[in-house]
Amino acid sequence: MKRLSSSLVMLLACWAAAASATLSRTIIIVDASSSMRQTDPRNLRRTAAELFVDLAAPGERISILEFDTTARARTQGFIEVTDKASREALKAAIRAIGSNGQWTDFFAAFQEASVTFADKPAEGERRTLIFLTDGMCDPSPENRRYLQKNERLAAFSALTR
Repeated sequence: MKRLSSSLVMLLACWAAAASATLSRTIIIVDASSSMRQTDPRNLRRTAAELFVDLAAPGERISILEFDTTARARTQGFIEVTDKASREALKAAIRAIGSNGQWTDFFAAFQEASVTFADKPAEGERRTLIFLTDGMCDPSPENRRYLQKNERLAAFSALTR
């Protein structure tokens, strides 16, 4: 665990140093599904997100999303890191993320991120997604997006009768 923590700190420190040289916007996407209670009982995903905020260069713009069955913005768009108050606003959004969602829908998370990044990038802008999850994609079985091909055909047939 210590090795993983020190590797994460080094990675984030290198990234923060590089971010100071260019216009940068980052979306931190955090898993809020109930599986995280067992796979991340100490909420290290939130700790990692807060560490990223602490290491972010002034001028960095950060948005926080959480996801489970659906994805939700925890900030109103991007917050520019300018002072202690802006960092605290981002960290408060991160701390509000729980582990109570019934399902884990990666597509919903990335779809919400694409909406957040919908505008055209500025000249030289770097965009980054940080995806903090246990890696278990477990969408709702009722979500039609995930039906298998033969199930889609059966569902379509039932709807067109």
